[in-house]
Amino acid sequence: MASQRLIGLPKKAFKNGLKNSLFDVQKRGNAAAAAAVTSLKFDDFKSVYQFKSTKELMRSYSILRLCGINFFVDNSLKWMHFGQKLLGSNLFSKFTRPLFYAQFVGGDTEIELAKTAKILLDSKIRLMVCPVQEEDIDDGSENDAKKYDENLEYIKNTAAIMSRCSTPEPNLQLKITAFMPATLVTKMTSIVQTQPQLKEQIVKHIGLAFGGESMENEFINDMNLNPQEVQDLVEGIERIKNLSDFSIENGLRLLVDAEYTYMNDGISLMALGMMCHYNKSKAYVGNTYQCYLKATYGLICEDFNLITENCNAKFGAKVVRGAYLEKEKKLAKLNNYSDPINESYEATGEMYLKVISYLLTKPDIYAVVATHNEKAVADIVEMLKRKTESNTIVFGQIYGMGEQITMPLANDGFTVYKSVPYGPLDEVLPYLSRRVAENRSVLTGARKERDLLASELSRRIFRRN
Repeated sequence: MASQRLIGLPKKAFKNGLKNSLFDVQKRGNAAAAAAVTSLKFDDFKSVYQFKSTKELMRSYSILRLCGINFFVDNSLKWMHFGQKLLGSNLFSKFTRPLFYAQFVGGDTEIELAKTAKILLDSKIRLMVCPVQEEDIDDGSENDAKKYDENLEYIKNTAAIMSRCSTPEPNLQLKITAFMPATLVTKMTSIVQTQPQLKEQIVKHIGLAFGGESMENEFINDMNLNPQEVQDLVEGIERIKNLSDFSIENGLRLLVDAEYTYMNDGISLMALGMMCHYNKSKAYVGNTYQCYLKATYGLICEDFNLITENCNAKFGAKVVRGAYLEKEKKLAKLNNYSDPINESYEATGEMYLKVISYLLTKPDIYAVVATHNEKAVADIVEMLKRKTESNTIVFGQIYGMGEQITMPLANDGFTVYKSVPYGPLDEVLPYLSRRVAENRSVLTGARKERDLLASELSRRIFRRN
């Protein structure tokens, strides 16, 4: 079949993989279902994939199998670079766009993103766009004002496109390091870690800066920033303000992404400052909290009190398990400090539910429950049935996977978003390669999703009801 060749696996390998998955499905039956206590059904493959073509299912099945292989994940970026060099940009693009790009990316033009938004909305799913611009401390591009200005222009244009899409209340994710040097954000993290008493003061001053006020010299002195760092901070805040003003005026919510622990406190200072300014009447801005970190519960309690009591604003959050586990553990060992990650997967799950349970008791918040864990979703749905506070809780999964969670939630009337990367191929593929490695546990744990895909393909191919 030509469609089998299009998805990038030899015909024999595809058939063998499909056969094995079908055997596993029959062997395990429904024992893996984690939502027995709710009305949600995470194993109704016919309903889950009703809006997907057979070709799309074949592509999803093949790519998720590949992404579950560590050897592929560990070498994906190297192979991408080799493929570009061997085939040339145009031919490599023609080969890759129908495969990994189409599976995990919403496009790089207004027409493509609008089409993605329409397809999602037809399935009762909303749009959460993730531009791929970011920077790490070893990228070697410090103080590159031109690059940050170009990032602003690109992401602002993305926000404009989103505002014209049909999805209600689209969410725009952003990385602070797209607008200012990662080294500056890292230094701000160091400042607040060594002088935690400055956190509230810094957040309030950043909030005032988002309102157009100049930062006081006393505040700058307390931060111990050199003249270049002061300029980078002022210009970075101005870029983020430019994007935020435009986005909120055009009906978007903003979610600030977390990154590595050596930058997270600095990122949070910016996100909390944004909340102080923009969230006076409604939670337009949210910060991201990674529940695989031991300190997360205490941190979210602290931040909630800071925003609601000291800034008199509404609190917003995106709650994730966390995607940088491997590197965080290596950094802790390399630099001889205490591992910040929870001792076990189960401890992270407990932390996740503890954080969500806390947020459900708070009024006037906006929280995105971003998880691919069926049991967590089922438990949170039960919590939602019992909640008494008036707050907005929505769900989120990664575009290109997790359909067995997304669709039942959407079909049951819950608000669900897909996190959709957006950008040109040459920027998105390295981004995807990093995210595949960082989300290894999610991808290797997608066995049930592959089983469901195999079952639906079998139903269609053999014309079963």
